[in-house]
Amino acid sequence: MHAAEATPHTSRPQPLTPAPTPSSLSITQEEDRIISRENQVLKRDMCQPGVVPKRMKEFVVRMLDCEMLGHVADFGYIRAVELTAATKTEHKRVGYLAAALCFAPEHDFRFMLVSQLQRDMQSPNHLEVGVALCAMCKLLTPTMIPALLPQTIEL
Repeated sequence: MHAAEATPHTSRPQPLTPAPTPSSLSITQEEDRIISRENQVLKRDMCQPGVVPKRMKEFVVRMLDCEMLGHVADFGYIRAVELTAATKTEHKRVGYLAAALCFAPEHDFRFMLVSQLQRDMQSPNHLEVGVALCAMCKLLTPTMIPALLPQTIEL
């Protein structure tokens, strides 16, 4: 007899996750406490003057972790915009990624990215142009397209 034949078929689907128990609720509360503390640390560290782009990249990635776990980290959004203006392509990519993941379509910071996207598309560095084009796919709203369309067509 095969293993599949040995288990009886039930008409009720089994839950993918177990029902919450008091111990799992305390784990969730502990996770919330840890992420809240991380948010406070990031808020303090990101606002320090003179943070180098490499360190800011790390902060923005940690900010994304907090956002993905359901905690708003909007204090770091402007830092993501600033990171798009960095000289290294890897820093630009993280800034654009954070913007694409965190900014709502109507968020004002999206419009701040238009001039940086235009600069990156005019760059002699093909990697920067590629980063800008990829970011445009995720960031552009219909109102932003006219500002970037002429440069895109020239490419």
